[in-house]
Amino acid sequence: MASSSESDGGAVDPKVTLALRTKAKRAHTRRANKLSSLIEQAAPNEEVAVALAVLEEAYIEATTLNGKYKQTENLSEEQQLAATQWESEVSELFNGCRNAAQGYLRKEKRDKPTDSDDGPVNAKKRRIELEHQRQQVAIEEQRKLEDVRQRSKREQENLTL
Repeated sequence: MASSSESDGGAVDPKVTLALRTKAKRAHTRRANKLSSLIEQAAPNEEVAVALAVLEEAYIEATTLNGKYKQTENLSEEQQLAATQWESEVSELFNGCRNAAQGYLRKEKRDKPTDSDDGPVNAKKRRIELEHQRQQVAIEEQRKLEDVRQRSKREQENLTL
């Protein structure tokens, strides 16, 4: 499905991009909080590594959207400055979480010398598994929603008869 920005020759609507950027920052913040929580709870290395990989993806998405927002036409100097500050805040949060996670993973590896060096590979596999599970849940929710809509439609038709 083509978005309105794709259909009008690639022009980017600043309001849409701003909304997407805000949504991406919220997702990034949630993931950063989750990673911090895992570290505080002394979670297994694999979980922390997966959370770090997911946070990195959220960071890339947020900064990419901010870059698109900064490239939109008719942004005032104040808006440009705010976008730069926004990205700085996101980067600071990301870097702090990444450093904490990397320190935690190094510490845990020293404390458990029998751990394998396959942590990043296992983390990626686990992230893929979790993403697949999330997609399956979303599909199931969509099916249930469609069933409810169909039942509601039938009930409405029965009431109008």
